[in-house]
Order: sequence, then C-alpha cells, then structure tokens
Amino acid sequence: MKKENNTYSEAEVEELKAQIDTLEKKLEERFHEVAVLTEQFLTMQEKIERETTVNDKLETLVNQNAEVFSYLIGNLVNIISEDLKNKPHDYKQQDLMAAVKLCGFFDEEWYQQRYPDIRKYQYGPFLHFLQCGYKEKRLPMNFVLDRKS
Repeated sequence: MKKENNTYSEAEVEELKAQIDTLEKKLEERFHEVAVLTEQFLTMQEKIERETTVNDKLETLVNQNAEVFSYLIGNLVNIISEDLKNKPHDYKQQDLMAAVKLCGFFDEEWYQQRYPDIRKYQYGPFLHFLQCGYKEKRLPMNFVLDRKS
C-alpha cells in the first residue's frame, strides 16, 4: 500500500482507518472478556475463601465436641461398669462392650489406626479407651467430616 512518495490514496486511508477501527473493537472486546473473567475469578475466590473459613470453623467445632463426646462416653461406660460390678445380675463386661460397639460409639479399627501406640496394650483398643483413652481425650471414632482422619 505504501507508495514511493509516501502518499496514500483516499481509499487506502479509509481502508486503514476501517482496519484500525476493527482492531480497536476487537481489542475492546478482549479487554471486556478479561474484565468479566477477572470478576468471575474474584467471585469464585471469595466463595472458596468463605467456604474454607466455614469448613475450618466446622471442623474445629466438630473436633471440640468430639473430645467432649469422647469424654462423656468414657465416663458413662465407666459409671455403668462400676454399677454393674456392685450389682448381682447377668451382665458381663463383654455385654457392655458389645452394646457400646453396636451403638456405633466406638470404632476399633479406626482407633487402632489413629493411635498406633495402643497396639502394645494387652487388653485391646476398646478397653484401652475405657481405661485411659477417654481421659487422654482420644477419640473413640472418626468425628471429622470429609477431612483428614
């Protein structure tokens, strides 16, 4: 398009102006797309941060209550055990253990995985929990929701 004497015809100038306008419109469209995508990204990032904060608070709350629940279960089972020792009837410690396990308040497999040091305990995970685990605020089962165990 460029001529030797550096002059352009009117048609060439108009064509160049049209190309510039087209490029400017395309550039403006791309800037708009970037702005929309940036806004979407920021919105999603804020949502993720809020959800993470809520999940962290929920996990803290669940863990705090799990410790209380663990302590209460341990105390309750010990109170019942003591009561059973002092009364003549057919209940045995194994019956109590079976009842607690049946209610789902103790997960033997999970307890052993969570606290590998109790494998040395000669009377098994359940009695460990009853005799000292609950006092140490060890959890009898997994209370954490979809997170690390």
